[in-house]
Amino acid sequence: MTASDFHKTLRDFTLSHPKENAQWQISAAARQFHISEQDLQVHLQTLTTLGLVRYHNEEQTTFSLTESGKLANLP
Repeated sequence: MTASDFHKTLRDFTLSHPKENAQWQISAAARQFHISEQDLQVHLQTLTTLGLVRYHNEEQTTFSLTESGKLANLP
């Protein structure tokens, strides 16, 4: 799974379940999307750099899509 694949999966899930999981814990997202926490963190770094994801705590364990992340359609 690439960062683009993860973004698409997260975006599709977020859009189809708008009231659920507005903010994600890394461990919960890894379980939900069947990806290792290490790979997830690498993808999140990429998506954060692109402005598609933001962290909600200093430990960087809670994240969500930004408005741009909800609208973006990566190749």
